[in-house]
Amino acid sequence: MQDNIYQKPLVSIIMATYNRSNIIGFSIKSVLNQNYTNWELIIVGDACSDDTHEVIEEFKDPRISFVNLSVNNGEQSIPNNYGLKLAKGKFIAFINHDDLWFDAHLDISINTLLTKKVDLVYGHSAIYLPNLAGFSLGNASRSGTYDGYRAIPASTWVFDKKLLEEIGYWRKYDEIFNIPSQDWLLRVFHAKKKIVSTLQVTSILIQSGTRKDSYRNREFLEHQEIFKKLYLPNFKEIILHDIAVNFNNEFIDDLPTGLLLKLAIKNILKKMVLKMGFSPSIIRYLWKKKGYAIRKLRKIRGLETITNKTK
Repeated sequence: MQDNIYQKPLVSIIMATYNRSNIIGFSIKSVLNQNYTNWELIIVGDACSDDTHEVIEEFKDPRISFVNLSVNNGEQSIPNNYGLKLAKGKFIAFINHDDLWFDAHLDISINTLLTKKVDLVYGHSAIYLPNLAGFSLGNASRSGTYDGYRAIPASTWVFDKKLLEEIGYWRKYDEIFNIPSQDWLLRVFHAKKKIVSTLQVTSILIQSGTRKDSYRNREFLEHQEIFKKLYLPNFKEIILHDIAVNFNNEFIDDLPTGLLLKLAIKNILKKMVLKMGFSPSIIRYLWKKKGYAIRKLRKIRGLETITNKTK
């Protein structure tokens, strides 16, 4: 991207973390390797009790700061809100402590924000499937716009900080049925803000919620292996080939008539739920107690039940 397109504004990157010192370094390195260099990385620990602080200190980069909260809240909303209140940038980005960015993620995202004059952009993500099954494509839509149906991981967002003035901060997990990140994004959607995709794969997600006991077992080998390949010249082409093989069937045109009918009915139901103010992705949780989605993810990850009720 040419510098004369814009004077590069500061981007505040928020990372919430809890006891993943074994992999957080890979995520931080993917931030350090960004082509876009005018950023601050605010890492907020949810009362980390491992050596997270020592790992972060090793980077010795003045753009990186770390705050460790005194109370464990058990999910991201409070650490992320704390980071947002510290943010000095014109633009906000999030990166989960177990996600990786390609080196052009911020460049592509900021350019899309400015040239398309929108409120929030998101890149497509390559999801690394468990059991070495390759990559699939996450959070994509044919239109390139957010339709309220799909979960769009926060690690793929970049948005103008002024959105916070109207939308507010993240809501706590036990106040909502949805996951806090998707609840916030849906609020942006219902406020009729402009949300578009960059239409490029700019991140890799190795999702702890699909790997049983990933926290308890201190898993790191997948991150180590993928990070080694992240900047190889042909790695993105390999990923895109995997995506072509594994991608969701609803994006294939020549589907059988029966499956097309099933998808059409499913989409009608999704639209009805969306108009009611809910995310279609959480229909299955609506008869559960608020916060169920996060409690379920914690159980999969091998984390203890949340007991704190900090507001």
